[in-house]
Amino acid sequence: MSSRLTNHLSLFTFHLSLFLRKLYDDKKKLSILLLIYLVSLYIPIQNTAYTDADAPARLIARGEEFYTKGDIEHAIQSWEQAISVLEPEKDAFLHVLIYLTKAYQAIGHHQKALDARHKALPLVEKTTQTTLRTKFFNTFSDLHLSLGQVEKAKEYLEKAVKAARLTDDKRVLATISNNKGNLLETEAKYQASLTAYRECLEIIEQMTDLTSMQNFKSKTLINIVRVISRTGDDEKTAQAAAQAAAHIRKLPVSHAKAENLLSLGILISELKVQGSNLRIPSHQLLSESALIAGELQDSRILSYTSGYLGQLYEQERRYTEAMQLTRRAVFHAQQGNLSHIL
Repeated sequence: MSSRLTNHLSLFTFHLSLFLRKLYDDKKKLSILLLIYLVSLYIPIQNTAYTDADAPARLIARGEEFYTKGDIEHAIQSWEQAISVLEPEKDAFLHVLIYLTKAYQAIGHHQKALDARHKALPLVEKTTQTTLRTKFFNTFSDLHLSLGQVEKAKEYLEKAVKAARLTDDKRVLATISNNKGNLLETEAKYQASLTAYRECLEIIEQMTDLTSMQNFKSKTLINIVRVISRTGDDEKTAQAAAQAAAHIRKLPVSHAKAENLLSLGILISELKVQGSNLRIPSHQLLSESALIAGELQDSRILSYTSGYLGQLYEQERRYTEAMQLTRRAVFHAQQGNLSHIL
């Protein structure tokens, strides 16, 4: 055999050995990959079983988290998904319907809120949970009041008060007193309304977990400002507004704090337009709200604060600044996909 042929055979043998070794290595890799693939098939099956069983609770919790952050649209999406997988016979189904009602009402989808009420009515009659029944009646009293349906609101509130006699849930009792104050205000029973609001504050002070109700207390203090203003007493209105502002400002940064600063700022600006001689800077409250909303990236509150500040500047004939703020309000509404604001 010639040396040339020998060299060729040696080269061929060398490449063949490399090929076989690579094939062996590839087989090992293939085996490992096959094993990983089989394991990956097994794991999702296990996770899916866990996810399906746990989905409603996780969706409800996610909705609560979104709602707390002021992201009402995503809260609604989560709760609607939860409703689609929950059994209507379960109390959790009714609980989520109450959540959805509040969320729909918050963004002005009143018909959807009423539809939720129709779904919930037969379930309320079946549930044995007094607190849940009380929450239902109280929530729908507030809904009907927001629609101007005072008699219907009164009917549901009376049912809530009756059901509340069987519960010692102070959170529920406080919200009932607050809603009672709202109802009495619409009937121009201002002193009775103030009494109801103060009862609400007293109940909150009796709670062991005061922290969880401080933002709700802010809402009640703002309600007191509004009702006192109806009596025409600017001095007492200013005192109540200062008390509300001081309470809100001392709370930790949150979406609820930003929203309450916004509400108080709007109320004071409206009272000034109506002729009240209040020496309270509504601009400052709205700006503080915007600052917190910016920190938390809350597009909804940023849109509202910009819009209302724009209105204030327009009233002061600061048209350039007013236009800039109005554009900013539209921008934040579009950024947050907040079609109900636009």
